[in-house]
Amino acid sequence: MHLKEKSGVCPSMFKDTKYFQHDISAIRQRLETAGSKDEDEARKISLMFGLTGIGIFFLSLLGSLSIIQGGLLVATLDFLSALILLFLLVLLRRKGYLPFCIYGGISLMYGLFLYLFISGGVAGYGFLWSYTFPLFTFFLLGSKKGFRFTLFFFLSCIVVIIVHINSTVFSLYDTYFAVRFIPSFATVILFSLVYEQFRSRSQQALMRSRNTLEQKVVERTRDLANSEARYRALYDNTADGISIISLGGRYLSANQRFCNRLGYSEEELKSKGPEEIYQDKDQIQINIMLKEVLTNGYAQLEAEQVTSAGIQVPVEIRARRIIFEDHAAVLCSCRDISDRIKREQENKKLQQQLFRASKMEAIGLMAGGIAHDLNNILAGITGYPELLLLRLAPDSELRKPIEEILHSGQRATAVVADLLTVARGVASAREPHECNNLIEQFLASPEWKKIQDDHPDVRIVRELDPASGNICCSSVHFQKCIMNLVLNAAEAASGRAGARVNLTSGKRYVAADVAGKTNLNAGDYVFIRVHDNGPGIAQEDIEHIYEPFYSKKIMGRSGTGLGLTVVWNVVHEHNGTIKVASCDKGSSFTLYFPATEETVHEPDDIAVVQQSQQSSRILVVDDEPQLLDIAKQSLANQGYIVKTARSGEEALDILQKDTFDLVLLDMIMEPGINGRQTYEEILKINPGQKALVISGYSEHEEVKRSLELGAAGLIKKPYSLRALNQEVQHVLAG
Repeated sequence: MHLKEKSGVCPSMFKDTKYFQHDISAIRQRLETAGSKDEDEARKISLMFGLTGIGIFFLSLLGSLSIIQGGLLVATLDFLSALILLFLLVLLRRKGYLPFCIYGGISLMYGLFLYLFISGGVAGYGFLWSYTFPLFTFFLLGSKKGFRFTLFFFLSCIVVIIVHINSTVFSLYDTYFAVRFIPSFATVILFSLVYEQFRSRSQQALMRSRNTLEQKVVERTRDLANSEARYRALYDNTADGISIISLGGRYLSANQRFCNRLGYSEEELKSKGPEEIYQDKDQIQINIMLKEVLTNGYAQLEAEQVTSAGIQVPVEIRARRIIFEDHAAVLCSCRDISDRIKREQENKKLQQQLFRASKMEAIGLMAGGIAHDLNNILAGITGYPELLLLRLAPDSELRKPIEEILHSGQRATAVVADLLTVARGVASAREPHECNNLIEQFLASPEWKKIQDDHPDVRIVRELDPASGNICCSSVHFQKCIMNLVLNAAEAASGRAGARVNLTSGKRYVAADVAGKTNLNAGDYVFIRVHDNGPGIAQEDIEHIYEPFYSKKIMGRSGTGLGLTVVWNVVHEHNGTIKVASCDKGSSFTLYFPATEETVHEPDDIAVVQQSQQSSRILVVDDEPQLLDIAKQSLANQGYIVKTARSGEEALDILQKDTFDLVLLDMIMEPGINGRQTYEEILKINPGQKALVISGYSEHEEVKRSLELGAAGLIKKPYSLRALNQEVQHVLAG
């Protein structure tokens, strides 16, 4: 099998090397078992068969003639010799006793020829058989042994001649015969000896040449087999699946990787064509590729192969025109790109997540800046109505419009709280809470009652696992997430037959391999699932549902467009994740929060304002005049002695001259030093000074450092008068 490329000839990689290995073994065995000795034996065996066969034939013929002529003794010797030769022939054929048969045959020949020499045979020409004796003995026994047997026979013949010359009884041979026979027989011996030595040396030289040649054949065959094995190993073990396709569209060869990937043997593939391997949608591209290869010599495309099990495998095909077995063909290298496509999809997903996170961060920064300014504005909108309501009579006609102003301010405050949540710096102290308790608290809250009033046809189904456990979270924002999800679910299910919302909780262990795909750390997680049987969310909307103000609701009537954005930020702020699943039978949102083994702290009862606290001295520091005025009036109404300062520097001047039981510090004050810097200087003047921090950002570095310095707590802006008074009472009581 020859594989030629357009530019030259490539080594054959496709022949099975077992045939070469078989050839090597056979040649090695032949070299080991064969040689000059073996061939000599084969030659001698052949000669023995020939001679014995001829001898048997002629001896039988001569014996018959002797009987006709009345020579019974000679006939008996002839037939006896024929029987001995027949015995040697049978023995040689069945037992293979070559040396015994050779010596037996030569001995018989010696006796027979000597008898013919003595008796003269028929008409006195029996001595002529003696000239063949050296040829047979040298051929069968070699130079040395043949020379000895021939010399012994020669001497025997000379003895017979001498006896005949000197005997009156025997007169067959005379001196004249001796003069002619002895030199001629000696010449035959010499010729036979020289011939045998020449033949032996020639044969040895020939055997050496043959052995050398066969050794080279073995080496070349071994090298060829090794080369074939290397090419086959490369061919079968390459990372790509390689196949050869005829111009008629049939597979001619395929490597092991190609066969393993598709689940076919090479023989099975040879009965198939590309149209049976690739997806129907790729058939046109495959045909175009084959034509392009024939035109340009090279082509490349991506397609999907279908395995014998029906599994689709995306591959990258690189095709090249070649000459295979003296015919034009196409060599295709198919690389599995499943991992590459998977990485590309993951990278695309990560890019989308990064883009979404970047967009959320940008929106969060903008929202945080806006929310900071709005907090200060809303403080007056919510603070002054509270002060007015405290002073109005219960039946005052101004009470209702002022309450509406307060409620509007509170709704605006909720929007600002959502914006601050988006800003990822929301004031949210985290404490251990029992998950189910937080859910039950929400279901007993006014927010849930309002949802029920707005959607009376929706039934809530609790599926709370008692073993859900604890989470470390901001209870306010956790319940905010639950409220937003339940509100969305109720609105989606409302108006449908059997409208319901399932609220489920539980605990689940997230393994390391799963955690890596969900941006979580391995460990135990508490999950909360809100499921509705509404119409579901359109697939094109799912990728955008967490974006701010991306809403299908009527803005200003049922939401602000920040509900799911708040949920997304709160969950990720708590190192959790959120999963959504939706179809035409409903939607399901699952929140994952890291479980904690910390115990839940029971809340302390707020102490009633004692008479001794009513005379406490409080210094309020803020750069906003409205906040100073509201705080001063609220605290003064509780009986506290209140003094205000509009900057950190002014507060330090006051504290140099006077002492206070509590200092309320705004964190962000411009121009001048901020709240943390002010508190550091206050501690230098009065170590151990009690203080409360006022800020909308619990994660702000300045807030954290102030709490580390010893500030007693944090009041979230904008705050209600009740929240302010309760926190002040709590700190003064401690």
